[in-house]
Amino acid sequence: QAKTFTVPEGSTISQTADSFQPIGVAGAIAEINGAIGSMDRTTQQNAAMVEETSAASRSLSNEVAQLAAQAARFKVAGGAPARAGQQAPSLATMH
Repeated sequence: QAKTFTVPEGSTISQTADSFQPIGVAGAIAEINGAIGSMDRTTQQNAAMVEETSAASRSLSNEVAQLAAQAARFKVAGGAPARAGQQAPSLATMH
């Protein structure tokens, strides 16, 4: 379990070091190393998630481009090619 130490303003380095004596300097270093290791693992996991999200985004972008190309082949009432964002015609105007 992590210990919290409050260092009063204006204290010296030796006074601060003395505050670590209850758990020992080795224990404090071990706790710091454990915290750094945990932060490193979390950072690596976050980097992997960013990479996966980026790859998924590129894949979705490619799929959108392919769907847009396929949708452009359709024609709406009046013979004009369909455009992205244009509302689909109702069943009454489809031939």
